[in-house]
Amino acid sequence: MEAATDILDTLSQNDLLRVEELAKECLMEGATLADVRGYTEEELEAVYHFAHNAYQQRKYDEARRLFQFLVHNDHAESRFWMGLAASCQLSGSHEQAVTAYSMAAVLDATNPRPALHAGECYLALGDMKNARKAFNAVEFICGLPSASAHADLRKRAAALAVALEQANPQPVGPVDAAHRRQEIPEKDRATRIPE
Repeated sequence: MEAATDILDTLSQNDLLRVEELAKECLMEGATLADVRGYTEEELEAVYHFAHNAYQQRKYDEARRLFQFLVHNDHAESRFWMGLAASCQLSGSHEQAVTAYSMAAVLDATNPRPALHAGECYLALGDMKNARKAFNAVEFICGLPSASAHADLRKRAAALAVALEQANPQPVGPVDAAHRRQEIPEKDRATRIPE
């Protein structure tokens, strides 16, 4: 990294402005940090393979580090965000998982899985209001013609919403996690990275 800063120190103000313009052009055209660093798609896929294996072996912290590398280098790949989110969720970092699921949802708006799993995280955080919103989003997405293959997710979200309503019929906001934290039972946790 020192070599790169040494080179930048030798550039004139006009050259620095040109470098900045080129960087902006690259980003506007959809370039990723992986493109800038010269990582190939095959190299990123190899890292994804290692991250996925760590996740499957329940090494969630290791998987999270690898998925963080992936999302930093290719911020536009929803699979990488889903892997990061699932790793965070299963290691108990529900707030970080919600953030990563949100990114995955933005990148693939017709996939109901990010909303479903974000809802699970909100439940674990005791945030019933946002859990309801997430399950409603699943219902909405599953109602779109492009999402007809997700009937199982729609049923699961509906069942969670009904259970949530029965357990807590009045709308509530975030509550003190020390008093209302709910864990998702092991049998209900994802055993594979959500797609």
